[in-house]
Amino acid sequence: MGTGMGPAVLDPGQERPDPPLPKPILEQVTFAAGPHPTLDGLKISPKDRRFWVEFLLPLYSRREDARFRTELEGLDSQPGDWRFEAIREFTGLPAARYRLKVWAKDFAGRESGPAQWSFEVLPPPWKTWWAYGLYAFTFAGTVGGTLRWRLRGFLLRGAGTAR
Repeated sequence: MGTGMGPAVLDPGQERPDPPLPKPILEQVTFAAGPHPTLDGLKISPKDRRFWVEFLLPLYSRREDARFRTELEGLDSQPGDWRFEAIREFTGLPAARYRLKVWAKDFAGRESGPAQWSFEVLPPPWKTWWAYGLYAFTFAGTVGGTLRWRLRGFLLRGAGTAR
């Protein structure tokens, strides 16, 4: 091949491979109350069970051609299909611990990831261990009080007939 400085030769043996593709990064988590900077280690209140997670592939060019797929461990059985949308919406997640995995693919088909973030959706107050303890205590007190009241009635009736 000719150049302005003379002939040039391309030696495929000296060609450098493409650098590895960076992992996707979390751009923002958005709740109804507003954005949150991170998802990792977040404990989500039962009232905030609807939220959006936005991620991106940190590239200098053709960022809009990146595709993503996600998997929510604890809910999804396998990763989803590749999509151009860099957002995932969650609504009504049951109380549990989850791990969100995100894979990315650039315009050339190179794949990276998964990037992972763990979070927990907390149960509503009436489904916590202390609420169940209160329910058990109330039930035991009601049964005990009813038995005591009925036994007292039987004893008073029995004492009245013995005279």
